[in-house]
Amino acid sequence: MSSSPLHLTVIGDVFVDVTIQTPNLQPPPGSDTLIPPVKTAPGGSGINFLTHFTANYIDNTASLPNVTVEFHTAFNTEDDYGEILLQHLSTLPQVTTHCFDNSSNAATGHCVVLTSSVSSERTFFTHRGAMNHLNPAPLSPPTTASHFHLTGLMNMTLVLDTLRSSPSTSPILLTLKSHHSNGRTTSLVPQFSPNPSDYSLISHLLPYTTYLILSENEATSIASSITKTSEDYVKFFTKNVEYTIVTKGSLGACIIKRNSGIILTSSSPLVHSVVDSTGAGDAFAAGFLKSFKMEEKDMLESLRIGCAYGGAACMKLGATVALERVNELVKTVDVSLESSSFNDSGKEVFCVFDFDQTLTCVETSEFHFSSDNKVASVNQVFGSQHRMNMIVEMLKELKGKGCRISILSNNSSFVIRKCLRKLCPEAESCFERISGFEDVQCNNLGMPCSKSVSILDIIGRNSSNSSSRSVIFIDDNKTNIRDVQKIEGGVETKLIARGGMDEADIQEIIDWAGQQLNT
Repeated sequence: MSSSPLHLTVIGDVFVDVTIQTPNLQPPPGSDTLIPPVKTAPGGSGINFLTHFTANYIDNTASLPNVTVEFHTAFNTEDDYGEILLQHLSTLPQVTTHCFDNSSNAATGHCVVLTSSVSSERTFFTHRGAMNHLNPAPLSPPTTASHFHLTGLMNMTLVLDTLRSSPSTSPILLTLKSHHSNGRTTSLVPQFSPNPSDYSLISHLLPYTTYLILSENEATSIASSITKTSEDYVKFFTKNVEYTIVTKGSLGACIIKRNSGIILTSSSPLVHSVVDSTGAGDAFAAGFLKSFKMEEKDMLESLRIGCAYGGAACMKLGATVALERVNELVKTVDVSLESSSFNDSGKEVFCVFDFDQTLTCVETSEFHFSSDNKVASVNQVFGSQHRMNMIVEMLKELKGKGCRISILSNNSSFVIRKCLRKLCPEAESCFERISGFEDVQCNNLGMPCSKSVSILDIIGRNSSNSSSRSVIFIDDNKTNIRDVQKIEGGVETKLIARGGMDEADIQEIIDWAGQQLNT
């Protein structure tokens, strides 16, 4: 269990689901099909998520110690469907519901759900009603540890309209940005959209999203809608989102990490009979986030629990979880580590290197001008080549641990260019502070290159949470070290000899990174 209080803020959609079980999702016109009793129950991504998140599962805890939940949504509290939602929400522990003013007197959103046990599919007929009017004012993060969760975005017509007309002042964007910039984690579950062009609006929210949770179909649609190409969604989200969790139905799920690609994959749980897959994605999101954020399990175990939760949701009618099944299903989910750079600690560790003189010393014995002093030739010298290999191997090991590596240079000489071509492929970013080696960027698989950058630029550009980051600056220049030591927020520094790094220097940096990742 979490040892410190957690405040969860949720903005989500609500509907009443009218579920009809039928063997054929498209019965012939004019036919009469005998069916089981029609079921009416609370639904919608927001209420499904909260139902699963507050449920008693696995740890057999009847309540949510140290957790408070605020839920913001829209429905008509005075119509019959609204009363169903009110009654259900009142049973959820530690949940305070804020229902936005419905001055239009629109009906509570409701949805006819056709489910088929034959095809394991379902079809929706949706009236959004009051959900069309949901557009909450910007919400500031509470002072306590907190997480912000936005779910059912594609059902929030007014929110989408403001993202379309004025994204920079959109209340939902300002809420995400406020939480993210104040060191809080955020998650987004967009849901399916009947209007595919709406998917491109999500691009405004991705910079402030810690965890994007969606189905594989949604992932493909969002990537193609934003890029206007058929770019593989794994490549797209690797470049644009901190963590993307993709559910793939019977094929399980995977987690994509920024700059690392797929880091974890899981099988699907062993579900013998699918009754109704409605709400399985919401169940997955709730199981994953509850395990990871509240119970502080690692990401691998949280992925396993999320899959078990999604599987359990498929084993009964309606968007609720067969709780008695979760414990047995979690044992049937296999999770595989897919990346050597997997780091689920939530800690960002930056290693920033600025050692032009070191590189010059390392390579200088390999560099000889011809007699006319115009054409350069390179002779391999074992000692210096060994030193360069040591540095490359150090960067690879740091990268493998999950560190984020940046390399600075203010030297445009041939020697430095030659060194940087060897080092930059192991770095997340290479920056120059004067013009002179644009070809390095071209040979560096398109990594970002800036004409003027400071260590604060690097940290600010790449890090979202100052409270969970560690930075070390390695330089061979005493003046630069002194300047960096003045930075507020605690940046570790290491001065290395201009003759170059030795084994002891390298081991010290690797040990430091390991300590930071494990604290």
